[in-house]
Amino acid sequence: AQTFGALGWLRGANKTLYADMERILDAATNLALGSQRRRITDNEFKYIRSIDTDLMLKHLQSVDDDALAIGQGNEKASLRRTCTDTIRALGHLQGIGWGWISFKGETAQLHSAALHPSLRAGSGIILDATAGLYPGYGLLSPPATLISAAEDTRRYEHVTLHLAWGQVAGKESLAREAKRLWPQYRAAIQSNLSSGERVLVCCHEDFERAVYDDADNSTEVTFAHYGNIDGSNDWNDYEAVALIGLHHLPAAVHINTAQALLGPQSDQWLQDADARTVGTNGDIVAAMQRAHLAITAVQAATRVRCRKVIDDRGHCLPTKIFIALPSNTDGRAVYSAILNYMPGVQVKTWAFNAGRKRARSDRGIKKLLDFVSGLPRGGVCTKAQVRVSAKIGAASLDRAIRVLNDPETNERSQLAALGITYHLRIGRGAESFFKRA
Repeated sequence: AQTFGALGWLRGANKTLYADMERILDAATNLALGSQRRRITDNEFKYIRSIDTDLMLKHLQSVDDDALAIGQGNEKASLRRTCTDTIRALGHLQGIGWGWISFKGETAQLHSAALHPSLRAGSGIILDATAGLYPGYGLLSPPATLISAAEDTRRYEHVTLHLAWGQVAGKESLAREAKRLWPQYRAAIQSNLSSGERVLVCCHEDFERAVYDDADNSTEVTFAHYGNIDGSNDWNDYEAVALIGLHHLPAAVHINTAQALLGPQSDQWLQDADARTVGTNGDIVAAMQRAHLAITAVQAATRVRCRKVIDDRGHCLPTKIFIALPSNTDGRAVYSAILNYMPGVQVKTWAFNAGRKRARSDRGIKKLLDFVSGLPRGGVCTKAQVRVSAKIGAASLDRAIRVLNDPETNERSQLAALGITYHLRIGRGAESFFKRA
């Protein structure tokens, strides 16, 4: 939106070009078509193809920064980079030839993906120590052949995993509460360290920013954030590492990757987890999300001296790992990955609960459950009827349905116990509905 606004100068320079941009912006963000993920329609893509991105970039080069600036004085910043990146992204979208739309609130985001040519020939070598965790390799054609390290190449009996369950792991929650949580994390970590032992703290970048300059931080504490640690040997002589939070990526990243591997998918695939079953993975997008969390946790945990072998039996020097996990599918996937990729690791309960996640009541879910439980045997109620009769907002209802469709939730079990199922329907005039057996 910033790019299209900043390029308002094109209205006078090229009215047809500017009109094309307005049409694609209006079409792609048309909430009348729904705010769920969906494919870009053929008609919308016609507008995308009509945009002359080369001409736009040429015009952009002739405009000075003042014409593309926002803010004033010291806060003044040029949008040239934003404009250039967005126009080039549209060019890539045109080249790929298809795309899909997701929404964050009422903001539309356009996506597309293509498999890198080097991965299409079925040859080559990928060096990935945690390849066995990632289901995407099995979607290559032909599927990648995984070659595991010889048994007992590495042993971690000298590593102690200090584990706390039931903790907050999301970026937004941790960043929001960083000032309150960090002193408690720090005290709980330091109480298990000997004098002079150094600890690498792996966390979200926003959390790191909030606590980096805390006056009570000791010189033995070093921070690094997710996305900037994989493969690094900068801390390979540190005695301890602490993982604060898990490295969640937006779902769109995994949806893009899955479609790069599988090819473009339908609206139903984008919207319905049950339609994304691939092999034994269930929802392939959810499987990729969990795998990413597990992989980044293992990568972070092995940044310190446990990564160095010190004898012919594969042992390392004594190392301490501190991790606080949520008590859900994500947390269990991370724990299982650590046990699998760090054979022999010693697990110890970590007495830490400052970030314990409190159960939160979602009124939308309660309203939905209360309403559908009143359906008679064989009764049917459309999604639209539920929204009006139960007085649930559209966003709240969509959120409630996502929870009820997750087989790991208690709410899904309650729905099943009532004999109620949700049936997603896609297409013009089609209505999704609830039915009681």
